[in-house]
Amino acid sequence: MKHEVSSLRLPEPVARQLRSIAQANGISVAEVLRQAIESHITEQVSAGEFKERLRKRMEEDREVLDALGPRNSWLVSATPSRRVQPPDLRNQSTGPPPVNPCGVGRCRALDRRRVRRWGAG
Repeated sequence: MKHEVSSLRLPEPVARQLRSIAQANGISVAEVLRQAIESHITEQVSAGEFKERLRKRMEEDREVLDALGPRNSWLVSATPSRRVQPPDLRNQSTGPPPVNPCGVGRCRALDRRRVRRWGAG
């Protein structure tokens, strides 16, 4: 199972209470947090009003995607169980070409980055 690293800032009194709970139970602070998060998720998922809020939110998101037009229709058909690849938009013009950050002509800063990254060529 993959893990995601998260950072959490807590007020000092809450952090002290958390450390005390962890020490009293003989487990790490991280384990106390994991248990609390798992308990909260289980409680939320089993609550009927949470599922209703989630369904309503998904409907609102679908309406927004429908309003964006067919170009984003691949997002609407994506489900967690079936991932859909986004369309290849490389050959479609979506606006003006990128602007040279140095102004007109060649950009020496970009040239130096290319040389460093890929070697002189």
